[in-house]
Amino acid sequence: MPHWEVDLNIYGPITVRGEVHLREPKGFRLPEPFQSEIVIRSQHSGVQIATTAHASTIQNARKVSLVFIGYMLDTLTLHIDLPIFLNYTSIRTVRGDNYTERRIITELEWHEAFCEARLLAMSEPVFLRALGWYRKGLYTEDSLDSFLAFWNSIEIVVAKYHPDNDEAKKGSKSQMWECFKQIWGECG
Repeated sequence: MPHWEVDLNIYGPITVRGEVHLREPKGFRLPEPFQSEIVIRSQHSGVQIATTAHASTIQNARKVSLVFIGYMLDTLTLHIDLPIFLNYTSIRTVRGDNYTERRIITELEWHEAFCEARLLAMSEPVFLRALGWYRKGLYTEDSLDSFLAFWNSIEIVVAKYHPDNDEAKKGSKSQMWECFKQIWGECG
């Protein structure tokens, strides 16, 4: 199968010092998954990530790279709590954001985000999907879209992890309330 290198532009108040070079496992073919070579460079409004992919076509190479990098960004966003936008089009766009303060993401933080994304994809894919909505809620510019993304994130989590009782069977808001009570206790 051909090897591809895919460049993705990540916009947000983040940067790296120099270039970050990583070699991260991709996919779930055990015991030896495909290793992706990753280079992360600072750019004007964020970072550029170049990653390798095994795929039969250019479209498939782009898709697998988007999923791989997108999952990692979802977990990274949870830890740094900053909006990060992944440009998934082949056309370079400038979001117009000029960040005067940028969080420096270390090589270790990138590596840990890849590791956590891989772990969640294997063991807790529902939670990983919720993180994707959370990241969208942070970066979207439309307030209604942001609200709905955060709502989806919460609803996905509570639908999976709510306590199994009669109250939770009434619907998503009841499941949410039962989760809140589980975490913080009964409220007056």
